[in-house]
This record gives sequence, structure tokens and C-alpha cells, in this order.
Amino acid sequence: MTISIDIEFIMIPAHLGGRTHPLFETMWINFRWQRYPAWLWSIRIMNLEYDPATRIGYAQQCALIVEEPCTESWLQPGQLLELCEGPTVVAIGKIVEPRERT
Repeated sequence: MTISIDIEFIMIPAHLGGRTHPLFETMWINFRWQRYPAWLWSIRIMNLEYDPATRIGYAQQCALIVEEPCTESWLQPGQLLELCEGPTVVAIGKIVEPRERT
């Protein structure tokens, strides 16, 4: 099943194990829910706003590929996500309500 969600995230600094470079638009990256860490899926970062000074970003209408056992409750605003490269968590995110782009 392919759906879209909006997320806010904060990048983990490279010296603490995060990425050297920030996420970029159209990038595919693995993610898992903090509440349900056993399942790993892919998300495509879209419509990206990112502030390198604060490491905080917002991505709108991200394409999300999920399968069972994902339910509607997993996709609700407020759910926390971990964006991963291999076993490394590179950003912490949260599903948010859509907002107008600035």
C-alpha cells in the first residue's frame, strides 16, 4: 500500500552517529515507528523544508510504502518515527497534520 504523510524531523549530528549531509528531496530512506520497532519500511522525502542551523525539517506528502500489520492508527499525527540508514538512526521524526508551505 502506498500512501502519503507529512513529517517534521530533526537530524542527528554526524558526531553523534547521524548523517554527514542532510536528507534531500526525492530521497528514499528506511524508517520505523518508535512504538513498533520490529517493522522497517521505506519513505520518500518530498516537498522538503530544512534549516541546517537548527537541523529541523518538514517534509510534505512523503510517499510511504507499508504493508501489514500497519493500520490507520499508525498513520495518525503524533506518531514518532526513526529515519534510518542501515542500523543507524539518522533522524527522529513525527507525523504531523498538513500545513501550508512557506
